[in-house]
Amino acid sequence: MRRLLLVAAVALAVLAAACSGGSPMSGTASATMTITGDATASTSHPPSATTSPTPSSDDSTTAALVAGVRVVALVPADPVALPQDVAIYALDGTWEGPSPALRRYYRDSTGAVRTDDLVVTEFSAAGTGPIRGLVGVAVGPAGQVGAALCHGSCYGEPEQVTFQRSSDGGITWREVGTIQMGGWGSLVAISGGSLLVRGADPSDPWAVSAFPPASGSNVVGFPPQVPASSEILVGYAGTTTVIAAKGEDGRTLWNLESGQLIATVPLPASADQVVRWGFASRAGKLEIEVAWSMPGLSGDQREGYLGFLDLSSSKFRAVYEWRLRDGLGAFWIAGWLSDTVAIGRAEFDPTRYQQPGPISNGVPAVFDFSRGTVAPIASFVPTLAGKAGGPVPVGILLGPFTRVKTGADCLNVREKPAKASLSLGCYKDGVLLRVRPQPEQTADGVTWVAVETPDGRAGWASGEFLER
Repeated sequence: MRRLLLVAAVALAVLAAACSGGSPMSGTASATMTITGDATASTSHPPSATTSPTPSSDDSTTAALVAGVRVVALVPADPVALPQDVAIYALDGTWEGPSPALRRYYRDSTGAVRTDDLVVTEFSAAGTGPIRGLVGVAVGPAGQVGAALCHGSCYGEPEQVTFQRSSDGGITWREVGTIQMGGWGSLVAISGGSLLVRGADPSDPWAVSAFPPASGSNVVGFPPQVPASSEILVGYAGTTTVIAAKGEDGRTLWNLESGQLIATVPLPASADQVVRWGFASRAGKLEIEVAWSMPGLSGDQREGYLGFLDLSSSKFRAVYEWRLRDGLGAFWIAGWLSDTVAIGRAEFDPTRYQQPGPISNGVPAVFDFSRGTVAPIASFVPTLAGKAGGPVPVGILLGPFTRVKTGADCLNVREKPAKASLSLGCYKDGVLLRVRPQPEQTADGVTWVAVETPDGRAGWASGEFLER
């Protein structure tokens, strides 16, 4: 029987996590090379406990990449603390079926790592399967989170699936409807006031529909160059959602709303093992993130690449390389902390972290692209011992932030630091509000803290009801 597909980030996580092996981790040194035509001008790598001859075919090495691209060889580093002022939205690792939970991880003002259960799969007491299973998640801009919940076994067809939406970062939810979906249903993205769902139309399992229906046409069309079964990519430029899909040639990306060509990705001709396409939002600018490997390599000789394509030029800004024999496997990015530092998930030498087997041994990690290092986040490492995979980051929230804690109903965020000022919204306990860099003010017997609501509006909240 076919199961409900998880959101694209989860499906790609499973694909990218299918490798292991290599030697113990090396240090934190990095190396770079410049590709000029078909020859490497210079190349170096950190030492490896296992050395094997480089494949003889130029087309199976980095020398086959696009002329002029600077390739950075990434190496594993020692575990680091979860960075302050960032919250990670992550799914528990799973091979198939519903994810156990969508959770939020962050460090509070004391430095302790906090874990918030946002959506949790509920299983029947008899162990016959989930009665409310999390089968899809979309993390959008401005505090928007979407979730798809199946009811029943979450296998086969048709299945009853409920869609929910949160506008405060996943603390409170409202149901937007329930429909019957077959085995190819999936939650694609958040766009404006709708969730984009694939498989909601029984007559066309590949169609992408706005749910609830948006104004105008409810179905997102596919230009003739894009197969109906093509993988869909979603990016957010501010509050604008960009929906795209790969062309039939596997090298072009097309805007599904306008039908226009977005970019042609200059991959090597033999790079047919493309395991990841996606949008990366860095410094407020969208790029295309592409991960691929070259054929003819196996065992600890496996290696792969991650490139970031500048949409304005259709050229790679940079390409990064991982090698199993250096103790680093496949990886992908969930979000950027700065122009050069990101958070995502990476595979490390499984003997280092006592992870079983070759599947699902990824660890949430910090990527320092300026130094060429990838470091597992220390707080997740002990929880991975004996488990088939850890949390799968699907998005991040940048701080600094403070947590609402009223012990009552909700906390008003006001337009100005005064009790009589207009309320921008009343937020439940657990909501994270960003702290704005303005001095606190005292008025009406209240100490007011400058904050930002989940949807980005500037306001003021009583410091008495905030964890700081």
